[in-house]
Amino acid sequence: MASMLISRVWKIIAVAVTVAGMAARSRACRTFCGNTSLDYPFGVDEGCGHRQYRELLYCINNVMMLHLPSGSYEVLSIDYAFGLVTLSDPHMSTCASMHKSLGFVVHQKLSPFLRPTPDNALLLLGCSNTSPLFQGFPDTHLPCFNSSASSSPFGCDAFYNCPAWAGMGQKTKHNKPPPCCGIHYSSVGALNLTHLDCYSYASAYSSAPLRYKSAGDWSYGLQLSFEVPGNSSFCASCKASRGVCGYSVDDDDDDDDDSDDGKELCLCDGWNSTTTCDTGSKSASAEHHYISKLLALLLAGMLLISAI
Repeated sequence: MASMLISRVWKIIAVAVTVAGMAARSRACRTFCGNTSLDYPFGVDEGCGHRQYRELLYCINNVMMLHLPSGSYEVLSIDYAFGLVTLSDPHMSTCASMHKSLGFVVHQKLSPFLRPTPDNALLLLGCSNTSPLFQGFPDTHLPCFNSSASSSPFGCDAFYNCPAWAGMGQKTKHNKPPPCCGIHYSSVGALNLTHLDCYSYASAYSSAPLRYKSAGDWSYGLQLSFEVPGNSSFCASCKASRGVCGYSVDDDDDDDDDSDDGKELCLCDGWNSTTTCDTGSKSASAEHHYISKLLALLLAGMLLISAI
């Protein structure tokens, strides 16, 4: 009876060691979430993509979501050639409906690399008279542009005719300060509506020179430009060797200053390289974690057997 139990214990340990070894030697990175493609610098799996973008994207029921301090946004598309991400904000106001919103706030560490493009028409709605936008008004220049310029089909003048505007009461463009304020993202740095003391916002974009009859025809959402932080030569070399760009993940809970967590890795077929899949050596961190897990499993097995 005891020999049978010992045999079963060793079989369980063997399976666990095999699984641990496979996990340590390779890391699978999804290339799609639903119909949206995934490529460097993004990833939804731990250790995939650029470490600066870790825990930014999630794949939930085949829908890619981007998570920020101001909320979660559905990713409609990613254009890697032009460095563009298109988002949908469920709490954004549109011509059809008005919604209370927190705005759009990017993590401070990401703000240099991920930000709305100048092609977005950003309209701040229902800002209070005490909003920082209007400090010094009317003696200082109002930061709003409310007319649809000839170079852009978007603006507050068109938005005032929307059915959703009825929800803002009797306010019109003749109110001072105006209840709709068109701004450039660069002029505020972040769409933190709590700080700006605004009720909501609307954002529209155009990727083609189309003519719009009204604000109801606009494409509502946010277009972001993204950049790869730092030097991208490592990833270029990795891809050239048929590898996948990623970073090391430290599974230990201790705060070791010598941790390899976050260091660039080239994920190869069955192993991880610190350079490329053609000439690289196996990641020291992957080797370390594999050996430590193996020893822990063997120790647990021996203790269990000795107790029988």
